[in-house]
Amino acid sequence: GAQNVVSFTVYTDAKCTQLPPKDSVVYLDTNVTCNATPDSSISELTCFGDRITYTNHPNTNDCSADGIKNELKVGTCQEFPGPVPTWKYIDPATYNCISK
Repeated sequence: GAQNVVSFTVYTDAKCTQLPPKDSVVYLDTNVTCNATPDSSISELTCFGDRITYTNHPNTNDCSADGIKNELKVGTCQEFPGPVPTWKYIDPATYNCISK
């Protein structure tokens, strides 16, 4: 059944094949107001059938920094700019996050 947890995997290449040395999988919970990630934090997480939307707060783990709206489509290797470019991917086979 549907649940309120989603995970995405972080990659270092545009084909989503090369994993970073650490912190490659990030787990997010729609019931948590502020989800800490390895290098930032995420608020306003909403899951849809084919994508998730959220606000990213760079370089802070308590959602206090100015937020940037993001959308990550399920099953798409998607680039995210930054000091070091990364690519994020939600595996459609494991995706069953539906927000309330």
